[in-house]
This record gives sequence, C-alpha cells and structure tokens, in this order.
Amino acid sequence: METIFKKMYIKPGMKLAFVDKDGILEPYLKNQSIVELVDQDADVVMGLVLALKDVDNCIELLKLKRKNGSNIWLVYPKATKTLKPDINRDILFAYTQDKHKLIANGNIAFDESYSMLRFKDIE
Repeated sequence: METIFKKMYIKPGMKLAFVDKDGILEPYLKNQSIVELVDQDADVVMGLVLALKDVDNCIELLKLKRKNGSNIWLVYPKATKTLKPDINRDILFAYTQDKHKLIANGNIAFDESYSMLRFKDIE
C-alpha cells in the first residue's frame, strides 16, 4: 500500500476513510500503518465500485466521510478477456461530472485487477 499511497499523494499521519461493501479493499487498508483509518473528517476518501449501479451510493457515503473539498478516489475493476464491467475511466469521468459535480483529475493502477480515479469538486 505504501507505493499506492505515494501515487495518491498521501503522507504518513493523514486520515483516510473508505467504503467497501464487498470487502476487497479492507485487507489492504487494515494491514498498513501509514494512515489513520477514520469514519469522518478524512483527508482522503476511497471507495470500491464494481458496477455503475454502485457509484451513486458510494460517492454519497464518501462525501459524508471526507473533510470539505477532500479528494475522492474510486477503485473500479479493469476489463479483461473474461470480465467486462459496465464501468471504466471514460464512463466514470462523464457520469460523475454530470451527476455528482465531480471532475476526474488523476488515474493510477491499484493492482493488476483494479484501477483508481481521483475526483475533485467542480467549483
């Protein structure tokens, strides 16, 4: 997670909140000592979305957990030969801009199966 946190511009001691109804992120986040995991007033928030239907609820929960104006990171599955999710970078970019007034401003790999997009509020 240290490499991912560096790519996310997270520094030691920052507070991170996450939404992970499927339990995929939790093992990664619980087994690190770089950030403090919190439920509110987070410097950075991240959530896992496996399908477009998950995006609205995840973003609303993340907005409640973050400090005003903090970045939102969404983790989503990469397409493979056998997995064809209904979300990708371009879909999330357009959807969040139109519906949630967020603009994507960063993209990194989480691991070989997932990518991440960073969003900020449209001012």
